[in-house]
Amino acid sequence: MLFALNLFGRAVQERDEAFRFSLYWIALEVISVTKGHGVAAKLGNAYSRHPQYALEELEFRAAHNYRQALFHKGIMQSFTARLERLMQCYFYDLLRARLNLPCKSLALNAILAFQTSDAARANIAAQDS
Repeated sequence: MLFALNLFGRAVQERDEAFRFSLYWIALEVISVTKGHGVAAKLGNAYSRHPQYALEELEFRAAHNYRQALFHKGIMQSFTARLERLMQCYFYDLLRARLNLPCKSLALNAILAFQTSDAARANIAAQDS
């Protein structure tokens, strides 16, 4: 668990996007003691749901697709602030699950906050036009 925390701390400090994403991803695999879609399963379990819930509702599919493109095809995409924040929330949700603490739904709450912010921006843009 200490190794996962170390990786996460290094990811937060890293300037290079590809390396930062890689550190976050490896931290997720280490903290969940699995890899790939296994991380989605563990994240779903943390929410007392199935892996599909993590992939769709918690937008984990975007992180997994980013991983596939970077690790298996060498394709570097923009590592958005939204995806980075979700990666951080996934890590904390998985850490709490690993420590047998109740889920705080951090990723879900972040998504809801993003949606509220997006809706507010759209409303302001509509009023300006």
